[in-house]
Amino acid sequence: IETLSGTLVMRWINAQLQRILSWVERAIQQERWDPISPQRRYGASIVEVYRIIEETVDQFFSLKVPMGSGELGGLCRGIDNAFQVYVNLIVGNLASKEDLMPPVPILTRYRKETGIKAFVKKELLDHQKLPEERKSNDISVVSTSILCVQLNTLHVSY
Repeated sequence: IETLSGTLVMRWINAQLQRILSWVERAIQQERWDPISPQRRYGASIVEVYRIIEETVDQFFSLKVPMGSGELGGLCRGIDNAFQVYVNLIVGNLASKEDLMPPVPILTRYRKETGIKAFVKKELLDHQKLPEERKSNDISVVSTSILCVQLNTLHVSY
């Protein structure tokens, strides 16, 4: 009976884990990254993810069939995978470090001492041009408040 119930429980676990993953993806898509309240400065999606996982765990432990440790391990691995998917979806939407850091300023106090001023002027003009300088409108960076809510949400998810 235990092997037959174990197979049924694993099928149920797999169906629940697929449901959890679809909820995770939907929660991220619908997230607006507004803080829940001034005291709870994280996104509503993590609350939804915890709720669906708690429901699944409660349903698992309310099953009245014999189970082995493999079924519980499978559920735990699936829940861990759901959190990894959630975190990867958030991190994937963050701006890169290069976009968040301003470019290095050009040297303005450098002056080469030479006798011919025409060549010095040309060299100074050449140094002021930065190669591949990106304009600020080419970079899509979220606002600081949204970034803070996203980082707080990642902190809550661990």
